[in-house]
Amino acid sequence: MGERYLPAPPPRGARVWSAVLTVPALLGVIITGWLLLTPRHVAYHLSPDSLHLEAVVGGIDLGRVVPRADLGEARDVTLRRGPRYAGTGLPDLCEGLWDHAPVGEVIEASTCGSEAVIIPRRGDRPLLITPDDRDRFLADLASGASGDYPAAPGEGTRMWVLVVCWIAVLFGGAITALLILSPRRLFFEIADGALIIHTLWGRRSLPLAGARIEARPTGGLWLRVFGIGLPGHQLGHYRVAGRSMELYLSNREAAVLFVPAQGRPALISPDRRPAFLAALAAQGVAVDPDLSR
Repeated sequence: MGERYLPAPPPRGARVWSAVLTVPALLGVIITGWLLLTPRHVAYHLSPDSLHLEAVVGGIDLGRVVPRADLGEARDVTLRRGPRYAGTGLPDLCEGLWDHAPVGEVIEASTCGSEAVIIPRRGDRPLLITPDDRDRFLADLASGASGDYPAAPGEGTRMWVLVVCWIAVLFGGAITALLILSPRRLFFEIADGALIIHTLWGRRSLPLAGARIEARPTGGLWLRVFGIGLPGHQLGHYRVAGRSMELYLSNREAAVLFVPAQGRPALISPDRRPAFLAALAAQGVAVDPDLSR
C-alpha cells in the first residue's frame, strides 16, 4: 500500500452551502416516506354544540371543530374533483382548501371520494365531508341529534401512482445519502507505479509512466457532463475551458491537472500538495516547476 493523500480542505463556507443543498432534499424524502407509511384516519362527530371534522395523520389531527350554529342546510353532492390550494392530499385523506366542480372552493376533510356531503357555513367557505352513511348524517344534522360517523372507504389510489411515489422516495433517499457519503470516501494514493483515485463509486488507476502535472485551467466555462457538482465536492466528467477531463475536487485553488500518457486528464486537489507533487516527481512524473514553488 502506498502513501495516501486526503482531499484538500474545501473553501470556507462550502460545507454550509453543501448542507443547504442536500439537507432539504433529505428532509423531503423522510417526510414523504413518513406520509406514505403513517396511519391515516377520517371520521366525523356531531355534538349538541359542534361538528368535529377528524382528519388524523400519524397521530396529528389536522381537522377542525365548527360551531353547529354556523352550519346551514347540508346536502349530498357528486363531485368532479379539482385542485388543492392548501392542506394535505394523501391517498384516502384530503384535508384543507380544495376546489371541486360543481361546488367551488370548500374546506375539506374526507377520504377523497366523489360522493360527498357539502355543508354551507356562515361567514366562510362550505365544508365538504364523505361520511359512510350520508343519509344518517344528513338526518342527524338536520334534527340536532348527536353521533359518530366514520368516513366512507377511500376509492383507493392507482397502484402505479404508489409505485412511482415509492421509487421516487427510495431513489431520492439513496442519492441524498450518497451525496453525503461521497466526499468522505475520496482520497488519492500513489502505489504500484500509478496514481490511484479512490471514491465511493470505485477507483481509477492512472499510470505514472509518461504522465505530467500541469497547473489547473484558468478561465473558460466549467460544464458538468456527468457526476456531482456540490460546493466543495466536484466529481465526475466535466468540460473545463473546452477540455474534457475527470474532476476529483474539493478545492479549486489547490487543484492540479494530472495528464496521463493516454486517456482523459484528471483535475485533482490533494492535501499536502508539495509533498504530493514531490512523491510524483520521485516516480518520474514531469511536474511543472512553477507548481513546486
